[in-house]
Amino acid sequence: MLHFTLLIGKEFELSCLSSDILEVGQEAFRFTWRLARGIISTDDEVFKPFRASSHFVKFESAQEYDSGTYRCDVQLLKNLRLVKRLYFGLRVLPPNLVNLNFHQSLTEDQKLVDEGLEVNLDDYSRPHHPPWKKKVAVALGIGIASGVAGGSPERFLGLLLAPVLLAVSALKLVLLEESSVLVSYSIQGPLSHD
Repeated sequence: MLHFTLLIGKEFELSCLSSDILEVGQEAFRFTWRLARGIISTDDEVFKPFRASSHFVKFESAQEYDSGTYRCDVQLLKNLRLVKRLYFGLRVLPPNLVNLNFHQSLTEDQKLVDEGLEVNLDDYSRPHHPPWKKKVAVALGIGIASGVAGGSPERFLGLLLAPVLLAVSALKLVLLEESSVLVSYSIQGPLSHD
């Protein structure tokens, strides 16, 4: 799926054309568009027919209402065999919602890569897991094992709930810390291609 983000009022076009279709000639194909309005999805059950029958969909002045997933089915006219299915995720945002300055949101290492310099990104290959997650998992495991070994259902339930309550408290603390951080998504110019 290709993802695009643009500001309200911008002109934009989605196209199903590719080099292989152009080699054969677009007149040999039928283009059918469907839309899952307001969501980004590849679940074919949520798509409804969309009014375009050409190889492209053009937005003269994109609006939030245009956000969603556009699906283009390309069929050979001679036998109506499906030869290609493309998904386009489109987000249309109001200009006051987000600062669309791509370079400003990059980390220092990302800026170096963006400028064409090599950076060792191996440090970022594994997801960061907060230390409290391991403690909660260990406490939960001990609680379950102790309850099973002790044999009493009441004791098992008590030992099971203690680490769960600890996990909930730790999660509240993390959520409180994360809620104080303002995240800014940015792109260069009127649209981005993720």
